[in-house]
Amino acid sequence: MARFEIEIPFLPPSKNKYDGWQHAWKSGLKKKWKAVLYEQLDDISPCAKVTAQAILIFDVNRRRDWQNYVHPLWHYVADALQDCGIKEDDTPEYFTTKENGGIVFQIEKDKTKSKKEIRRTVLVFETSP
Repeated sequence: MARFEIEIPFLPPSKNKYDGWQHAWKSGLKKKWKAVLYEQLDDISPCAKVTAQAILIFDVNRRRDWQNYVHPLWHYVADALQDCGIKEDDTPEYFTTKENGGIVFQIEKDKTKSKKEIRRTVLVFETSP
């Protein structure tokens, strides 16, 4: 089993925001996510199964619901993994997440960084041949 980490310099939208967006906005954000992922997925070779986890890093500690991030995040990521040929399909047979939809929240307090620098996503993939 191999383990890979990819850092995305922004967060996925929460479902509460995402559901209110126009189709063109959703499509545009999906293209943005995929472009960033394509650049960083070169190190991962094709595999039979991927188990994923996302660490969402925020600058403010407040209550968040992991379920609100599952669909927008994994929809983009699973499609990108499939498009790059890393996995055959994005069905549960080939793509799974860890506990709580694979979402972990982390708080980073750093007065020297801006809010935009702190808020990011770290994707952790475990692949099996």
